[in-house]
Amino acid sequence: MSIGQQQKGRRQEFHSCGGLLSVLFNLHGEIVRVEYAGTVPRTAIARTCLILFFAVFMVSRRIEVFFYGLFMDADLLRTKGADPLNIRPACVPGFALRIGQRATLLRIPDARAHGILMELTHGEIEQLYSEPSVRAYRPEAVLAELSDGSRIPALCFNLPVPPGPEEVNSEYAAKLRDLARRLGLPSDYVESIQ
Repeated sequence: MSIGQQQKGRRQEFHSCGGLLSVLFNLHGEIVRVEYAGTVPRTAIARTCLILFFAVFMVSRRIEVFFYGLFMDADLLRTKGADPLNIRPACVPGFALRIGQRATLLRIPDARAHGILMELTHGEIEQLYSEPSVRAYRPEAVLAELSDGSRIPALCFNLPVPPGPEEVNSEYAAKLRDLARRLGLPSDYVESIQ
């Protein structure tokens, strides 16, 4: 399988049944066209297209995910088998970072949590959050704000029960501060990470 990028979307190609099946996606990850080039009888083509259509749609469709903890590091995600795309800084108004043993976001009306917005497939997200250390996190819909002021709906993973005020993890906070600084998040936000 090879993946090629296009300006107006993405093309994913599969070599199957003696031919080439190309699936074209728009910028939102929606399939806009399926093409086949090969010499396979029509019934086999139809069956292959149907199987691959569902496989591509469910496995390759990318969704926006907002990360605020150590998963902001795209290189770390790549070591875990993910292939993050469209990586850019963002913030989520109405939320604040809280670090206990793990990081989470709390709803606080006047706060802003900074992080990184990226596109991942459903399979990549499931794989990331199947690890024992992060299994407790649950997806939540947020509106991530980009530097140009535009807002994008995204998934964000939070702990269902936030850490108590007595819970601290200085080592995690130091790693997160270093990462946030390296990623160019606002300096006042970086310094507030404790």
